[in-house]
Amino acid sequence: MSRTTTLNIIVCIWITSSLLSLPNIIYSTTQREVFSNGDSR
Repeated sequence: MSRTTTLNIIVCIWITSSLLSLPNIIYSTTQREVFSNGDSR
């Protein structure tokens, strides 16, 4: 395999994995915990 072919395959894998993870990134929520002293995390 040539270097160009290898780089193209790597870029395709990155793009595909990014597209597959988009729903998780868009719809993910972060839990916020509020303590009795007013602090939150």
